[in-house]
Amino acid sequence: AMKILELLISFRPGGAERIAVELGFGLKSRGHGADIYSLIDEGFLREIAESGGIRTGSFGLRDPRFFLPALRKLEALASGYDLCVSYCTYADYALSLSKTCGPKVMTTHNIDFNRWKIPGWAHIDRWFYGKADAIVAVSQLAAEVFSEKTGIRGEKITVIRNGVDTEKFSFTERHNDPPVVIVVGRFFPVKRHDLAIRTSAELQRRGLRHKIVFAGDGPLRGAAENMAKEILPEGYYEFLGAVKDMPKVYAMADILLITSSYEGIPVSMLEAMATGLPVVSTRVGGIPEVITDGVEGFLVSPEDEGAIADRLGFLVKEEENRLRMGANARQRILQSFSLDKMTDEYISLFNKIL
Repeated sequence: AMKILELLISFRPGGAERIAVELGFGLKSRGHGADIYSLIDEGFLREIAESGGIRTGSFGLRDPRFFLPALRKLEALASGYDLCVSYCTYADYALSLSKTCGPKVMTTHNIDFNRWKIPGWAHIDRWFYGKADAIVAVSQLAAEVFSEKTGIRGEKITVIRNGVDTEKFSFTERHNDPPVVIVVGRFFPVKRHDLAIRTSAELQRRGLRHKIVFAGDGPLRGAAENMAKEILPEGYYEFLGAVKDMPKVYAMADILLITSSYEGIPVSMLEAMATGLPVVSTRVGGIPEVITDGVEGFLVSPEDEGAIADRLGFLVKEEENRLRMGANARQRILQSFSLDKMTDEYISLFNKIL
């Protein structure tokens, strides 16, 4: 059995963090040991991990960018493990500087083009990620872009697609009237919540009644709430804040809407699809590797607001197509994005480098 240390920036419910916890559960169920530590002590995923029997800890930093103070503690800790896995930039950087850790696996979860626009940043990434024994990318596109931007060779990079617990996110029959559109994600500029709100307003103008619900928190939430108040009819929108019980949220919805300007492969999309939700999404990042336009939902150009409204409007109006595409979405996850498949792929990568 292997003993693995997973290193996160925080326990906030982002996609990478959720995958780390799920992988921890998957490793445990196969008789391996997995402990999860974070740079900053924030977020409710810590309780969820602990309730599933995973040991957790935190280095208690204030700001992940200043991670050097955590290194001494990391050094003392890491020597007790066969292998370390890190998720996202500053956790990856901290791991790369550790001398006591066995083989290092670093994961790249989304394609942050903005970071690489900063002069010299690609060189910084090349230096830090160059110290990894293996790099995991969550989509083919992420692997190609990462290799191209950092100059790190493709053979060091393995594509392992995110997986979902298809029992926890089980299939639900739904017939809401009016239909409920759900938007999931923290309120950051890249998620384009403004576009989601405008699209909803456009459908209301066309007489296509529906309710739009937002799950998530973040810096732009206040601005989004003000915008919704101004342009959406009273009672047809709701902001839930950060949600612990995501299966319940997906179960009350009929359609998932994604308006992001870039993404890796969003974990929330995989979870929603597993419960039988059809998806209307911008054609960005790794999403086209999961969704075929017209099968599990629709893909639209992020610039084409009219098309987004048309596709979402079609699914709001057409219950039969909604249910058909939702069933396809569940099938797609069972086939290629299950937690079992993901866990097996990580274990075989770990065995290869140990």
